[in-house]
Amino acid sequence: MLKTAMKKTMCYVCAAAAAMFIIAAAAVPGFAANASVSVTGTSTVRAGNTITLAVNMSGSGLYAVQGTLSYDSSILTYAGYSGTPSGWAFTISGGGGTVSFLGYDDNQTSPINSGKTIFYVAFTVSGSVTPGTAIKVTPSGVTGSDGTADIPASASGYSVSVAAPLSSNCNLSSLSLSSDGGSVSISPAFSQGTTWYSATVPYSVESVSVSASVADSGASYTVSGNRSLSVGKNSVYVTVTAASGAQKTYTVALTREPDPNYKPSDNAKLSDINVSVGVLSPSFSPEITEYVLYLPYEVDVLSVSGTPEDSLAPGAEEVSDMALEEGGNTVALRSVAEDGVTEIVYYISVYRMPVFTGTTVTEATTLPPETTAPPETEAPATQTTTAAETSAETTLPPETTAEPSGGSDGVLTDGKLPVWLVIVVGILCVMAGFGCCFGILWQKRDR
Repeated sequence: MLKTAMKKTMCYVCAAAAAMFIIAAAAVPGFAANASVSVTGTSTVRAGNTITLAVNMSGSGLYAVQGTLSYDSSILTYAGYSGTPSGWAFTISGGGGTVSFLGYDDNQTSPINSGKTIFYVAFTVSGSVTPGTAIKVTPSGVTGSDGTADIPASASGYSVSVAAPLSSNCNLSSLSLSSDGGSVSISPAFSQGTTWYSATVPYSVESVSVSASVADSGASYTVSGNRSLSVGKNSVYVTVTAASGAQKTYTVALTREPDPNYKPSDNAKLSDINVSVGVLSPSFSPEITEYVLYLPYEVDVLSVSGTPEDSLAPGAEEVSDMALEEGGNTVALRSVAEDGVTEIVYYISVYRMPVFTGTTVTEATTLPPETTAPPETEAPATQTTTAAETSAETTLPPETTAEPSGGSDGVLTDGKLPVWLVIVVGILCVMAGFGCCFGILWQKRDR
């Protein structure tokens, strides 16, 4: 019984000790059993490429890391870094075959647990390296810290061989066109070195299919312009892109024939005439075919163009930089209709004025001095009259007001009747009026 009790007691002690050890281990901040670093990146590298490698750190409770990366500076050139983790402060420098780094969790809130990319580093591959050259970026002296101890990290570097350059072959090995009605013949016959061809399709064909194959398996091609064909000229493009990015375009000038039932317009009118200088007279009208344009002598060239009223018509050929002679000049602007037969000629009579040198004063003429009259001034109320004015006033009789009276012959001097005569005639008229009234009353009395 005693032995059994002692065994139980020992078990309890061991269990307690183990528990205390676990608790003590848990109480130590950032406890880490191991750490590791790796450098990873693209598996295909060619001369002249810029490659970006990821530097990854693994561990548990790591609050700081440091170390270097080694590389061959004759093959790689350090191009910078990026992508450090949030909350971490890093110092990174590179050149001459090494990249040194030191980083730590600034606030001790984002430790490395499991795996984390601590930064990205970029290198430029020399353009002169040959295919098969080995590229290596190797971590060395990398350690992690849990806050109490430095933990050496096992390292895994980056290694790749320089690949052969991408092909720049952007040739087609075949090219053909077809429509619902069958194959479409191109001219000349296809050759991968010939990039321009021509073809014709009937009006009923609105689109064509393009079949092609590339000479290099790493190349690809695209087709455009083969749908919704317009009547007349169209361009079908086959653009080949090589693996290296080089491009070549094959062009098929495709003509869609017009509708056999279509009647082209005979409208040859212009909607406007444009002159490089001056203003037409009269103002332009499609129905008016003759105009006049006056220009100064200094204008010695003229350009004239016209805009067709019918958008399908070729219109008028531009008259460019026509030399003008002094005097009369004639511009004939010939406008052709869509039918190619009907035409209208617009004439512009251009008059270039003769040279004018202006008027030049050749000799100054001496004039006698001009006598300037004294300025007229309003005479003040107290102005004193001159002797001549005084003399004139004294020699004239005093002005008298004519009275309406007659002269010695009984007639007014101004030709009017005298007043007394007017009064006498008035009295006689009044008396005659009374007499008439009295006679009328007397006759009524007798009755």
